Amino acid sequence: MAVTVFISYSHADMKHLERLHKHMAQLLRDGVFETSRALARDASLAAAMKLVA
Repeated sequence: MAVTVFISYSHADMKHLERLHKHMAQLLRDGVFETSRALARDASLAAAMKLVA
């Protein structure tokens, strides 16, 4: 079972987020964890995140 990781970032730091995802790629492929970025495609999660923001 994958652990869900929420990564909060500023759009100004997008290059750092991309670098982080590059380094985490194998763990993501192995299913060790998933990020909210991948989960945001789920409409129900996206709606829930809007309620919290």
